[in-house]
Amino acid sequence: MASGGRTEYILLQGKAKWVKPTAPDKYGNYSMVLYPNQESYNKLLDLKQRGLKNEIKKDEDGYSITLRRPQSKTYNGKVKGFAPPEIIGPDNLPFRQLIGNGSDVTAKIEVYPYHTPQGNSAIAMRWMALRVDNHVPYDKKDFDDEQYKAFAGFEEKKPEGF
Repeated sequence: MASGGRTEYILLQGKAKWVKPTAPDKYGNYSMVLYPNQESYNKLLDLKQRGLKNEIKKDEDGYSITLRRPQSKTYNGKVKGFAPPEIIGPDNLPFRQLIGNGSDVTAKIEVYPYHTPQGNSAIAMRWMALRVDNHVPYDKKDFDDEQYKAFAGFEEKKPEGF
């Protein structure tokens, strides 16, 4: 459980992929994939031992975890809205550029206790904010399938009169 059943905040560092802090996915979540450095990976393993249900995956780039922040969530029949995660640059000022795959980042997560449908105690995490420590410019190769469809055809020249 999170420190005695309380909410706690943890910083995780690593490489970012598929950062979507302003456009929710089809499930209504802002999301990103974090490839944690060794220290942050150890923090995640500790959270898993304490009951975190989020999956740590492994691919050709290493271990990763998807961080999410919902647009809203229903608690006891009441809907609570969540603003998009805050994004700052290395100077701690608002960061408004698209974040390319491979950027070095520090993610702030909220870890909170909850009870499973079976009545067990567990912990969950929610993406709160992101600091871009070393920015890799967003490149077309970073587009997902939906973005490719949306932007298809823009490579062509502008029509006459534009």
